[in-house]
Amino acid sequence: MNRTLVLGILLWMTLSPAFAATPPKYVAIKDFNLCLQEKNIDIYSVWCMPSKRAAACPRASWKALKRLKKRDKVQACESF
Repeated sequence: MNRTLVLGILLWMTLSPAFAATPPKYVAIKDFNLCLQEKNIDIYSVWCMPSKRAAACPRASWKALKRLKKRDKVQACESF
């Protein structure tokens, strides 16, 4: 096999995991799905943060979701 091709493949295998998408931080919060709402937008749906905690949402999960900052923060449902 061509040396350049082999080096290219090795470089690609080394760098490709670095560009893989990481899951959003809210999915690591226990019972996040009991706290967030799902909004349908055209052909896809997104999770959003309601203004009030649902009865089924554990307080600890709600507080953890509210503490998320900047890019990790779940967008408010009212913004859609």
